[in-house]
Amino acid sequence: MKKYFNLLFIFMLTSLVSIAQTVPPNMDKMMQDAMKGMSKEEQAEMKKVMKGVMPELMQNNSKVAYYPEFTNNAQLIPKKEQTKINALPKKKLTQADINGYATILYTKITAKGNAAEMAIAKKIIAQSPKANDISGAAILAMIQGHPQAAMALSIKAVQLNPANPSYQNNMASLLTQYGYPEQAIPILQKLRRDFPDNSTVMNNLAYTWLGLGEIDSAKAIIKKAGVLNPYHPESKEIEGVIEEAAGNSGKALANYEASMENAINPFTEQLLKNAKKISLNQVASILKN
Repeated sequence: MKKYFNLLFIFMLTSLVSIAQTVPPNMDKMMQDAMKGMSKEEQAEMKKVMKGVMPELMQNNSKVAYYPEFTNNAQLIPKKEQTKINALPKKKLTQADINGYATILYTKITAKGNAAEMAIAKKIIAQSPKANDISGAAILAMIQGHPQAAMALSIKAVQLNPANPSYQNNMASLLTQYGYPEQAIPILQKLRRDFPDNSTVMNNLAYTWLGLGEIDSAKAIIKKAGVLNPYHPESKEIEGVIEEAAGNSGKALANYEASMENAINPFTEQLLKNAKKISLNQVASILKN
């Protein structure tokens, strides 16, 4: 079940990966997307860094990250993890806590992570210790199918520049994607307090609650995100998945169709196809009886 939630989340995080991708990705395009917002000097430095580590990214994992196809949208929602929910810290994370929080996470992942993945991350950090370069490298590592390296790099970027909210958001997104939503929630809750009108933060927080199987919290937050940005396609997707899980196929279809009107992608097409198939089967069952 977790792998299907990861499939849902990866499409919310980036549009660069397609379902069951089998052809080599356009690394030049990925590089350009990862460097958006950087100065020309920073872009030059980033290209230099990635040129040095790209052989390791390609050699240690010869195919890009794989995300399985799905035929039932209900598969996208994981089982509720009440133990992890109960263990969430009661104390609110503040900006002053961010560096220490990232340091603890980085220490844990480098101590317990896969040796080859940690070697990739450490080589990138050694070649260019700038937070901006490391953050961009985290996205490329994710796309290339190196989850632990991606997490380690995103955490390191926050450790180096704890005041940057984009780095905090990216770290939380990757933690959620790779199975640690309970570590991401305190960060996203802090970002929500800092940016109460930011629909992206609200979307990511909703996905993270969904990663713990906490549907009620996810539904309440994604609706607020939809109010902030009624045309956000990802909000409509996740709201559709939640409505479908509750048996509201009509509302689910409406949300998927609204998402398609704002941004067409193969993932939304599959959501819509699956939902329509179930609806037709329900109609056939009613007519049969």
